[in-house]
Amino acid sequence: TYNEFVLGNLFADLNYSDSTVIIDSIIINSGTGHYSAIGKFPAILAFTETEDRILDLSQEIEISAVDTRLDGVTLFLSDVESLKGDLAANFKLTGTPYKPRLDGVINISNGNLKLYDLALPLDSLNVEMRMANQTVHIESASAQCKKGKEAIGRVLGSGSIFVKSIDEVHYDLNIDISSFPVVYELGDITALIDAKLMVLGATPPTVYGDVYMKKATYRENFAEEDDGWIVLTSLQGDKTWDLNLNIEIPSNLWVKNDDIDAEFSGSLNFIREKGNYRYIGTLDILRGKGFLADRSFRIESGATIAYEDIEYPNPRLDIYAVTKIRGATADKTTESGSSNYDLRVHITGTLEEPIISAAEGEEGSPQFTTEEIISLIFYDYYGSSDGVGLSQTGKVSDRLTSGLSGYISSQMAQIGSRTLGVETFEIDPVYGDKFDPLGTKLTVGFYTHPNLYIYGRSAISGVAGQEVGFEYRLKRFLLMEGRRDEENFYHLILNFYWDY
Repeated sequence: TYNEFVLGNLFADLNYSDSTVIIDSIIINSGTGHYSAIGKFPAILAFTETEDRILDLSQEIEISAVDTRLDGVTLFLSDVESLKGDLAANFKLTGTPYKPRLDGVINISNGNLKLYDLALPLDSLNVEMRMANQTVHIESASAQCKKGKEAIGRVLGSGSIFVKSIDEVHYDLNIDISSFPVVYELGDITALIDAKLMVLGATPPTVYGDVYMKKATYRENFAEEDDGWIVLTSLQGDKTWDLNLNIEIPSNLWVKNDDIDAEFSGSLNFIREKGNYRYIGTLDILRGKGFLADRSFRIESGATIAYEDIEYPNPRLDIYAVTKIRGATADKTTESGSSNYDLRVHITGTLEEPIISAAEGEEGSPQFTTEEIISLIFYDYYGSSDGVGLSQTGKVSDRLTSGLSGYISSQMAQIGSRTLGVETFEIDPVYGDKFDPLGTKLTVGFYTHPNLYIYGRSAISGVAGQEVGFEYRLKRFLLMEGRRDEENFYHLILNFYWDY
């Protein structure tokens, strides 16, 4: 039989005989491009029921294409939202439909690639591919990310893709990423990364490599139980590529939400296999605050969050933190103590089941029992053994001032760090023995370079508490510190440590 038909912008001139479709000509004008094909391929077009319409017999099709809009790519790559660019392709498809062989070239220039979940697209995309037998050789691939007219990141790629069959593809790709800005579209999450990645294996392949996180900010509130982490929920799916990434975070990873405002450093091995996630590694808290029961807790340097259970992401905690308590004293024999007292707590256990206990004070022993500090934190009440607490002897105004100052400190710290464009913005309204507006201590810190952190502290009055300093982190294990303290003494410290 012989058929010739025109459907919209599709023109086809076909012959069908002996289970073979002879393509004399197929022409598609898409409005943005032009596609054409000639050749033959095996198929059964009978109206009777048959098990396989496409036969595993020889085929031979020559295809050429020119286009500026590549919507068809989204059918094969689910993570691609859109792809535009100048496409020029000319190749021959032989072998069989189930084991195709490809020979020819495909080039994309001046492209624009938008991935789902990422706000910033890849611009200036250029790809040169050469196909021979069953292998697609990616001779070169490059793209950059732009913010306005400024190029702020670059991606380079090369490698090969082996088409073993129509449903089995083997990847062997290398990808280099430098100063690439990650802006998550579904949440307030940003990062700047360098990475060297390899994509290896059959569909779905595994992405191996090292990721160096120059800086990052996570402003999303932590998920409720069973909600899942906002980033990981977008990566789920039965065809999602597996991951095995070593993530190095020398510093400048900030988590700022209703529960914490802190900077992290560390290294993690992040693994995803068939939709299951595993984490191995440790995060150190360099500085910051946590918020609980309208109180602001200053987290001491050296706090750690350790991911040790490879089957379940529930890290072990080892955190020391200090908060101010008014109307309480470590000396239980006195009826009234300092109107401003530093309560030190130790947080252990796991993220899902944290344990808050009393920590050693300046004299080396815990100031309060665990039961007593819970009362102090949540009720501003210290219960003695005879049932008479210091809060009963203290002034109601002291307890109100403590609650108000803690609330002001936590709220202003979160607002200030966002609006002023700084990493650290802290207000301590009770610097000294009592609440004094002029004695309020202000701390501001910011990064002038991904590795250089500068900070300053001073009372609003400018009379006391003045301190300035810097931290320059060459590597995660090598830190140089310098500061001028309140007594005008200068300190220069070199910290070196090695994990083994």
